[in-house]
Formats: sequence, C-alpha cells, structure tokens
Amino acid sequence: LAIVERWLQAVPGSLSALEMRMRILAAAEDHEAAGQAASAVLAREPRHREAQSRLLKMDLAGAEPEAALRRVDGLLATAASDDERRALLPWKAMVHDHLGQAGEAVAVWEALHAGVAGSRLPLPQPVPRSRTPAPPAGIAAAAVATPGRAQVGFLFGLPGSRVEHLAGILGETLGAFRADRHRAGAPDDAFQSYFTPRRLQARETSAADVVAGWRAQFAARGLTGEVMDWLLWWDNELAAVLHAEAPEATLFVALRDPRDMLLDWLAFGTSGPFRMESVATAAEWLATQLEQLAVLHEQGLMSHRLIRLDDAVADPQQMAALLGNVMSVDLPAPPGRPAGMPPFPKGYWHRYRDVLAAPFARLSPVANRLGYP
Repeated sequence: LAIVERWLQAVPGSLSALEMRMRILAAAEDHEAAGQAASAVLAREPRHREAQSRLLKMDLAGAEPEAALRRVDGLLATAASDDERRALLPWKAMVHDHLGQAGEAVAVWEALHAGVAGSRLPLPQPVPRSRTPAPPAGIAAAAVATPGRAQVGFLFGLPGSRVEHLAGILGETLGAFRADRHRAGAPDDAFQSYFTPRRLQARETSAADVVAGWRAQFAARGLTGEVMDWLLWWDNELAAVLHAEAPEATLFVALRDPRDMLLDWLAFGTSGPFRMESVATAAEWLATQLEQLAVLHEQGLMSHRLIRLDDAVADPQQMAALLGNVMSVDLPAPPGRPAGMPPFPKGYWHRYRDVLAAPFARLSPVANRLGYP
C-alpha cells in the first residue's frame, strides 16, 4: 500500500495505481477504505466494472441491501451498448438472489440464456435404446491392467457439475491432460461428434474404428500414449466401445446434487457449447443424461469413478485433494480460486424449490438413484 501511495504521488490520478489501491484494501478486508478507493476509480473511469462491483458488494453487505438493486438498475439504464447491458444482468440476478427474490432472479437468468441461444449448439440427445448395454463378463468397476499400454482416462461432467474446475486443476498439474475438445482446432475424431452413438447402433462404424481414429490423433495432440481426455459429451454406447478396444480406460465423472447442477447451469452457464432453451427443457435433458450415468454406475458398464464435488465445489484445495484421492495421484493445491462468480454452496437449490418446483421434481428420482436425498 505504501508503494501505491508513492506511485500516486509520482503520477497523480493514475488509473492503474487507483485500481491497485482498491484491490489491496479489498484483500485486506478494509471495506470502507476499499469502497472509497472504488469511488475514486469511478471518478476517473465511470464505467469501471470492477469498481462498480465493489460498491455493489458493499451495498449488499450494508444496512440497506436494496440500495444494490437501485445501483444496478441505474447502471442498466445508462448502459452504452447491448454488450454492457448483458454484462450487467448477472449482477442484477445476484442482487435479487441476495434479497431472497427467487422468481425475479430466475427471470433474469432465463433472459440471459435466451440472449445467447443463437450462438450455442442444441443439446446432444441420447440414442434410443430397447435394452441397456450389458457389461462384459467379469468386468465391472475396475479397469483392466493391460501390459505395455499407457494409462488412459476420460473426464466428463454435465452442465452445473463444475467439471471445468477439475479441468483447471488437471491442466496445471497433469502433462497428459487435454482440454482441446473445448477449443477451436479440436480433434476430429469420433469422440468429438455426437452422431457417433447413432453410427455405432447403425453399424456405420465400429468400436475398433472409433478407438483407432482417436489414437491416430495422439501425435498431433502431443500425446505419446498416456492421456486424460476431457470429453464434451457422453453416451453409454461408448462404454462398450472402450471395454472392447481400450479396457485400460477409466471414466472420471464430476457430479453434484442434480438440483444444484440445474440451478448452477441456470445462474452461471457452462463451459460447454450447449444452449439452455428453457429451464424445463434443461431439467428433462439433464435427468436423461444423469439416468445414463446412474445405469453406468449401477451396472458397472466400464471402469469409472464418480467425483462428488458437493462439499468441495467452492474450495480449490479440497477439490484438488478429492481429485487426487480418486485418481490415486498426488496433485498440488491450485494457487487460487477460479475466476468468475463463486458457485452456490451445497443444497442451495432449496432456496428455489418453490419457483422451480416442476424442474426439481423431474430431477429428484435420478438424484435419489445417485445417492442424494
């Protein structure tokens, strides 16, 4: 702080110095001084997002939290562009949430999803099944040790699971981890195309072709055999494929209470490219996908581990310890919290059980199957 004060003496009004003073005071939890520093930043740059956010948080923590709603409504009224308005709407929703106004918060979140629906992909639908795939004889929950073959893992999580936090930890600590399926230039293989389950059922491709095409991309992805591959989607048709052609593979599934997952997806979006057309549609799709995972778990269709993040979702150190324990490796604790708004804590869905009663009711049976009351 003393360095910043000298900086401001040398360069009076420096925006960078004013920003740094605000961050230092906020980190020291000197809220009154941090608020004054934020006001100084806004005097220099009236649309400064971080300073506005600081004052909103102070309003919410103060004697009259309704002041935060007036502040964000004022910012929305003077927004200079549609982009600025869209950036402010999550704040408005979180203010409603803080004030216990569940219906108003849900309405804002739904409007946010509607605004980006045109740039998102439709939700991948599972292939229709007349039967549940049976696990190969003698193989249930454990991967098969295959001499001479490197370790293979797949990471998967549905929207709201916060699988992206696990991916962040693995990306910093595991050289064989690949998140390239979530970026431009993704591998062009059968695990990337969600038409693959239908092609497998129609016998337009085979398990051998799927896995051979996947391995053929290893060199281009900088892999020598060992891999932890973060998948965009999952279908239980892939379990038989991996048992047949990559029996050493284990699927790691990020999981939370399904109702918390739906609320998280609604409030914070997802790292995946898929759209939420409505809360009801999202609940139906999420339930269908989770039912597949329940079958996978109950019947041991392939080697897998459920990584239950309910208690660790807001604690990167605890999450790293949990992930390391599940994977039987030592993972160093991440240096800090992930960027963006912190997730809601375990059981937060109860605050929305009235306004989202029907979607939660759709998810409750599969939540019970997965061990949630």
